[in-house]
Amino acid sequence: MKGVSVIVLEEDPAIGDPVHCAGLISVKTIDLAQDLGVPDDAIESTILREIRGAVIHSPSGRTFSMRKDDVHAVVIDRARFDSVIAEAAERAGATYALSSKVTDIRRVEDGFDLQCSTRDGLRTDVKARRLVGADGFRSTVAAKLDLGVPRSILPALQTVVEDWQGEPDMVHVVLDPDIAEGFFAWVVPEKVGARIGLASTGGRLNERLDRVVSNLSELDLTSGKSTGYQGGGIPIGPADRTADEGVLTVGDAAGQVKPVSGGGIFPGLECANIAADQILRSLEDDDPLIVNDYEQAWRERWGKELNLGYHIRMGYTHLNSKKVEKLAEVLSREKLIPVFEECGDMDYPSKLIRPLFRKAPGLIGFAGPLLKGIFRSRFGIDK
Repeated sequence: MKGVSVIVLEEDPAIGDPVHCAGLISVKTIDLAQDLGVPDDAIESTILREIRGAVIHSPSGRTFSMRKDDVHAVVIDRARFDSVIAEAAERAGATYALSSKVTDIRRVEDGFDLQCSTRDGLRTDVKARRLVGADGFRSTVAAKLDLGVPRSILPALQTVVEDWQGEPDMVHVVLDPDIAEGFFAWVVPEKVGARIGLASTGGRLNERLDRVVSNLSELDLTSGKSTGYQGGGIPIGPADRTADEGVLTVGDAAGQVKPVSGGGIFPGLECANIAADQILRSLEDDDPLIVNDYEQAWRERWGKELNLGYHIRMGYTHLNSKKVEKLAEVLSREKLIPVFEECGDMDYPSKLIRPLFRKAPGLIGFAGPLLKGIFRSRFGIDK
């Protein structure tokens, strides 16, 4: 942001650490990062694997595959990815203050006073004319300045196994409400080994994840030796209020995460770009109220997709294992595989809805909860 002094207050001692991410992103996300000023060689250094398709596991253990000829996703080193973005920001003039946890925020006449503490117990104060809360789903900015929060937080857990015998360009998705209640389990291959994780509303995530790893071991896909657990949460459903005079939230803090897949990097980057435009305009016009325009701007770009995804996912949570098995059976039919291959878009899952129902009207017969979710979104019923 030309002519603007920017400071990033990061509570952790290193950028990108700890990691709370499966690290699977679309090729569009790579392109977007490059468009935002991250050098090609830097962003390419974060890529560990190219992904061409997915293997879907039903509750009974039956599998079917979908594959594209072209690369449509990549597996990244998330810590490295965050670092190269930070390096690009620093080259543009931003300053990073590591180990700086914001503990209090006060609105003052000319902006905001922020109180920070370091890991050594030292206190520092920062003054800001504009404020961005990119501080996760437990946003201090949102809490202190009365902004909205994501509709719900889905607990997630991940481990890394030392070996993986599956196809290196295929991810795995396990649809089984008895294991990953309300969501799914995943396998994302690394250069060596794989990230195996799940999100679930059912509690006891360690036991559920151990069961996933054990099932995959029985299929001779891994020995099951892992390096420990990484825990986190997935914001589900955008916050109802993400901007106020001079302040806004973005990314996980605003619930700008795809509810169907749990991915937030692509929408987060796009919304961050929108946020930067609005803040710069508000500074140029010396009018903090202009920041409020961010609310409408990002929702015009992502609101419909995120709300639709939210209601689809809420519908899915009402499917038991028997119905999920039937759903997998219908989706695996030969005539539908080309639909996934041609219309599937991990950033915009809604693009699949019409083509799927056009090819398989029988989906209506057993996916009532899913349809109710879609209709609720279409008619603007958000609760």
